[in-house]
Amino acid sequence: MKCTHRANPLTATKDGLYCPAHGSRFDLNGNVTEQPATEPLKQFKTSINQTSVIVNTNS
Repeated sequence: MKCTHRANPLTATKDGLYCPAHGSRFDLNGNVTEQPATEPLKQFKTSINQTSVIVNTNS
């Protein structure tokens, strides 16, 4: 969870994600709702089996 503006860590909120370094905001789908970030967050396909959450990092 890094901001697409300058790769700073993001903070989760009830409404989405927030970059405390420069103020960028993202909705729960990773879309930019407040700049300076202009690119959405990268999304990964995920699945759940009986005991694990699997995140596919291959594009």
